[in-house]
Amino acid sequence: MGAILTQTTQAKNSHNIVIRTATVKDAKAILEFNEEVLAEAPYLLTTREEFTLTLKEEEKFLTDMYDHKNKLAIVAELDDKVVGFLDFHGGDRRRNQHDGTLGMSVREHWRNQGIGDLLLRALFDWVERHETVEKVSLEVFSQNIGAIHLYIKQGFVQEGRKVHAIKLDDGQYMDLIIMGRILK
Repeated sequence: MGAILTQTTQAKNSHNIVIRTATVKDAKAILEFNEEVLAEAPYLLTTREEFTLTLKEEEKFLTDMYDHKNKLAIVAELDDKVVGFLDFHGGDRRRNQHDGTLGMSVREHWRNQGIGDLLLRALFDWVERHETVEKVSLEVFSQNIGAIHLYIKQGFVQEGRKVHAIKLDDGQYMDLIIMGRILK
């Protein structure tokens, strides 16, 4: 089962943030969060127009995440409102189950307040206790300097680069930076 212990901690602006496992009860709030973040964030692979999950599909996604031992979904909340979300998908084969990929997003107003740090620390704590997972991997847009800085600060190293992996609507290209952190 992919779950963490709920913790309340302070963001940089001194607001109390709750970091906890996402459950099926969060489906509507996470859908709304995703719609808002996708509309405002230039460095996400999925565009707002491409995001078509229904409430039922989101509920199934969260149930699957919770029920699978190699997956984890975490929310960061302020006053019962989702301000950050992290999902982790561990490998599904014997030879890659020790490694997994994370995705993370934070509402625009809450960026640079330590929410990403809190979500990553909760993931790392879970990995440390996990029987199989040893490494966390990710891909990040090369122009997303703030995220790259956060990942380096959290111990990730660049492992590679996918040149011209992203093509924007205006025809310009961006690279994807491949990063990883070995925890055990």
